[in-house]
Amino acid sequence: MSKIDILRRTLTTCIVVIALLMWTASFTLSSKTKRAMRRDISNALKTGITAAFEDEEDVNPAPISSEDMPPRQQETDVEEPPKKVKKTAPPRDVSENQFDGIKVEMLTNLASSSKNLIVTFANNEYRDFVGNWVRHLRINNVGNYLVCAMDSVLFKFLTSTIEDDPLFVPSSHVAELSGALPSKDIGWGSKKFRYLGIMKVALTRTIVQMGFNVLMLDVDAFAIRDPNPLLEQFQTHVDILTSTDALSRSDGELEPSLGAIANIGILYLRNSTSSLLADWEDKIRDDLDYWDQNCFNDLIKTGSNEEHPESLIEGVHTCYDNTLRCGYIPSQVAANGHSYFVQGVVEDAVFVHATFVFSATFGKRHRFRETLLWRDPDSYYSAARKYLTLDLHIPTIPDEVPTVSSAWETTGHLQLLFDVMNSQLSQIRSALALSLAMNRTLVVPKLTCIYDRAWYPHDGVFPGSELVLPFVCPMDHVFDLQSWDRERLSFREHSFLQNDAFEPVNVTQLSDVVPFSTEADAKSWESTFGADNRVVHFTDLTTLNITKTFFATPHRFNTFIKKTKKLTSHWCCVRPTGDAGPGHIWYDLWYDLIPHKDMHERYWNQSWTEVLGP
Repeated sequence: MSKIDILRRTLTTCIVVIALLMWTASFTLSSKTKRAMRRDISNALKTGITAAFEDEEDVNPAPISSEDMPPRQQETDVEEPPKKVKKTAPPRDVSENQFDGIKVEMLTNLASSSKNLIVTFANNEYRDFVGNWVRHLRINNVGNYLVCAMDSVLFKFLTSTIEDDPLFVPSSHVAELSGALPSKDIGWGSKKFRYLGIMKVALTRTIVQMGFNVLMLDVDAFAIRDPNPLLEQFQTHVDILTSTDALSRSDGELEPSLGAIANIGILYLRNSTSSLLADWEDKIRDDLDYWDQNCFNDLIKTGSNEEHPESLIEGVHTCYDNTLRCGYIPSQVAANGHSYFVQGVVEDAVFVHATFVFSATFGKRHRFRETLLWRDPDSYYSAARKYLTLDLHIPTIPDEVPTVSSAWETTGHLQLLFDVMNSQLSQIRSALALSLAMNRTLVVPKLTCIYDRAWYPHDGVFPGSELVLPFVCPMDHVFDLQSWDRERLSFREHSFLQNDAFEPVNVTQLSDVVPFSTEADAKSWESTFGADNRVVHFTDLTTLNITKTFFATPHRFNTFIKKTKKLTSHWCCVRPTGDAGPGHIWYDLWYDLIPHKDMHERYWNQSWTEVLGP
């Protein structure tokens, strides 16, 4: 009997013994708990025994579990890299045989005279991102780009768009990577997600070996100005240019050091980087837990990382064991999601990358919409749709907002933050009730935030940023946009009426005193005057009290509460006492209703106060 056979039999015996012990213990539990526990044990037995006798080499490894995954970091990539755990290597069929459609002749026709090529990758889940990614390039008369469609559904869609479509993608700029990914969301960190990283590196290596230079842009990283002058400026001075997660501006043409974390969502690789790309691909192939961005950072930071002695430009450093020249693009040029959307550093931006975003893809899309960097299909701006807008009244804010201790002190610690935001929440709640009663789409107004939001304790400003308090914050700082989508609420971004795609109309202003005290009043006004008033604007909703008396029946009131109570997100974070437990506090859209149950079914029979968690 081989050692492998002995190990398998031992593992099986252990599984059986543990399961039998748990089965015996279950007799002291309730019937419902017993049944659930025994079912789980039975499944575990089947899975465990099967796994113990599987072949040693698994060419189709199981998906990476959430426990094995590096933390998502909410698209910030700013925390310490996760601990690497060796996993089964991905199959070798994820490689060059899927790049047969990428020919030198095709790339030569697309590339600039400097042999630069801008490349992105996406599956059908991100087709609207692809359309906007290309739209910005076409607006700026940039033609040296390639879209790699990772599934046949996206490829067929892109190659069938017409030139009159505002999100038109010329078919000559699209390549299909056959069977690379499913057409649906692959999930951040999943096995398919890791394969995507491998394919991006492998294809980039293939293109570089053909003699081209590649600017890899994530599909959520838009070039809002022509990037070619920037590439040509540094082309003879560096082998690698990359963006970072730095949150403050740099005075030089490049960042002064390689101390920050490189973000490969915006990454320029000259044709001198073939060895780096081969090394990078091998390492992430052989270890699925080695995140491609962490691997890249580890590789370029080998060697002295000193300023290159022969460079004529400050900020060019040796990298990759001193064999290449690297430079970091300043954050005001390659703007990340905090620099551009939160701090408002927009003047010099060539790129905008939707990082530091909440509410996942919904948050990315909405950030672009709020800053007029996004174009939706014409139906989004339909002339048949009617809208409701409002002015938010903000409570008095001190001229200088005090910083806040990152350590939790007591209730009232963040009173200014929640006093200001709760007032805005109640006005938006009233606007939601009116928009539903009047069958109108709510244009959610700009929100004023007192403190920034992060993923760990801070003093009110994201560490390292230049944010000035208070500030106009993106909607995803306060609201969970996925919940708005799940509840099928019709809403638009605060800048919607300023979008060129929206046909200008006269706005009917209802000022001073809200003319409606019940939803019946609102419906009556809408049926009488609504047809002639495409946009209705309320200047003050602070006096409208959305209680049972507003609705026709208690049931309608309770239905409205149920529909809206999960719309908010949370503020993060303070450090809890003893560093134990969560440090975030959930916003409550019904904070002033006594009694009520919040989104976590906590019962409030007294005035709302800040409570950490859950």
